[in-house]
Amino acid sequence: MNNECPTCGAVYGVAEKDIGRRLKCKKCGTRLTITEAGIEIDDAAGSAPAPAMAAAAAAEPFAEAAPPPRRPKAARSGGGFDAAGLLDKVGGVSTLVFGLGAFLIIVFTFMPLIGSAKAARKVANAKEAEIDHTAKIKRMVKDKSKEEEITKANKEHEEEMVDLNRSAEYASLGNAQSAYSDRYFLMFGFVFLMVGSLLFMLPEQPPIKRTVGAIVITAQMVLVFMFVLGRSAMIS
Repeated sequence: MNNECPTCGAVYGVAEKDIGRRLKCKKCGTRLTITEAGIEIDDAAGSAPAPAMAAAAAAEPFAEAAPPPRRPKAARSGGGFDAAGLLDKVGGVSTLVFGLGAFLIIVFTFMPLIGSAKAARKVANAKEAEIDHTAKIKRMVKDKSKEEEITKANKEHEEEMVDLNRSAEYASLGNAQSAYSDRYFLMFGFVFLMVGSLLFMLPEQPPIKRTVGAIVITAQMVLVFMFVLGRSAMIS
């Protein structure tokens, strides 16, 4: 049953019990009647009510406007967490597992590289300090500085180099210690990626997901095969 004003589209809550009633649109003032098909323009009265009929029309009972649809409880502030809706938005469990695996692989592939760069930076700082000190001593000798000042500068440099070399050594040790956990999480990343790829290859998945799953599974098997061959060569 049509529940919209044919002129302006205003929505009213009408039912079969309202058939035969006449009303005036609250929004545009069009005279309407309720038929079995729903709300229609009242041809007998005309689309625009005469001024003399305004009071009488205003006295007629209007059908109540349909209330706006209420949002689900989980979508309103303070509601519960809509896990099913979130899964639908991200593409289902398969996409979530695949994305988690890709995230772990990317992060823990770069972690050792970042650690190595940090250790190299510490070593570079020590070398830079050594170069700066050498240039400083040359300037002091050229300016005929006192022997006490040169001795003091050398002593300060030695203390500085101790701190810089210790910092570089700690950075190198920290990078070596984190290698264990980095590889552990990298393994979990490959496992999640493989499970997500297998879920992508299910018959109900769209063709693009099945294609991606097949490509990723093949690439992983090639990497595992190359790793096994490399380890075998190292052992032999």
